[in-house]
Amino acid sequence: MPRRTIVRIPQEIDNKYRFAVITGRRCAQLQEDALPKIEVDVPETKNGQRPRLASFWSNVAIQEVEQDRI
Repeated sequence: MPRRTIVRIPQEIDNKYRFAVITGRRCAQLQEDALPKIEVDVPETKNGQRPRLASFWSNVAIQEVEQDRI
């Protein structure tokens, strides 16, 4: 996934701080094996497990929040 700098914050989330908290909590859930709510290609590690990289899952969490999937 390419790096992103511009983020669309939904109107229901009234400030950037709340957006960061929601996205961070969702990222933690995804790292603990929650299923993504958007279509995403999840790479597998060498031993066949899902990656726990915060950089990958944080981008997925940001996309979920932007698309009002949470």
